[in-house]
Amino acid sequence: MAAIAGLTPLSPIDEWHYICKKASVGVNVYTESSVPIRSYPDDLTAINWALNNLDPGRDYQENVLLKGSFVTNGTILVDSYTYLKLMGKVTLANGSDVNLLQNMHPANYDSHMTIEGGLWDGNSAGQAAAGDVMHFEGVNPYPLTDVPTNKLLHVKLRKGFQDCLYMDDSGKTYISWFVYDVQTRDCGRYGVHLRSQADSFFSEVGCAGSQDHNMLIWNCGISFFDHLYLGGATHECLEIQGSDYLKFDSVFADQSRSQAILLDGVTGSQFQSICVHRTDALPANLSAIKLQTRGATNYSIRNIFNNIMIGIIAGGNTWKYGIEEADVNQDYNNYGNVTDYASCVTAVLRMLGANSKNCNVVGTVAVI
Repeated sequence: MAAIAGLTPLSPIDEWHYICKKASVGVNVYTESSVPIRSYPDDLTAINWALNNLDPGRDYQENVLLKGSFVTNGTILVDSYTYLKLMGKVTLANGSDVNLLQNMHPANYDSHMTIEGGLWDGNSAGQAAAGDVMHFEGVNPYPLTDVPTNKLLHVKLRKGFQDCLYMDDSGKTYISWFVYDVQTRDCGRYGVHLRSQADSFFSEVGCAGSQDHNMLIWNCGISFFDHLYLGGATHECLEIQGSDYLKFDSVFADQSRSQAILLDGVTGSQFQSICVHRTDALPANLSAIKLQTRGATNYSIRNIFNNIMIGIIAGGNTWKYGIEEADVNQDYNNYGNVTDYASCVTAVLRMLGANSKNCNVVGTVAVI
């Protein structure tokens, strides 16, 4: 491929099928020539032309590179077997009220997508009704021999009118993703919103400044989460609803205005090396981590907590409990190596389930 001024080779991609490069006016589209094959006055048309004109019916990834600072008034659509890399920034124009990026076929399945790099700005102040920064729906049938098939890498997502990152299987089957080095900030609802997610990996994810939860996990299972920073949420830093068989390792929950972590009908999950650092001002009857029932009988049971620290408090009130089982129905949970650094008002652990166990708890354990 001939060299194009201002572009450098990017490993592991040795060949870009199309390169969209911001010009003084509009966008130029390149292939293997240093002379653009097409020029468009508006950014969205150029980007979607490149994505729509990859080889049809392919069973291998083809690559599109975006270089520059782009503004779109509509949605960037990504098809299966597409590698899209951004070197720069994409911003949603005022009054668009749409998702900034989403998969092309939400009614069917899209798979083998990779989105990498750049800053993706939903411009929430300029929207009036709707819009996520990245929205994936109805993605990827469940292939046991090919997990995960989609990747989201090294991206910064900010200012979604609703969510910064939304993933939903749309009532079909499981989504399969590898999500690494993703940051969300200042979204109108959730930083990361997962629905019916499974067989996925989330690593080194940071969420801050969400107007609701930093991370909401609903009806998910069999996924791994490690090295999460969840800070500055208006409600919980992390809320998990109706999910099972999740594994969390190295989570830092900071500056929530409600429970830091809420388990609402969660079963068979593991929480390892969790630090709840501090909270903004809040009512004195809240717990740092709470286990409760979702609906009538979806109890939070058979979960394991190990190496948990309830940390420094700011704002005038401290936690009532470090970890709380809301009632006797939250049972068969195991708590080990729990430390009360913040002097919880009543106890570091409220354990009401008759079959729940604890060991190496530094602080008071309440059983009523």
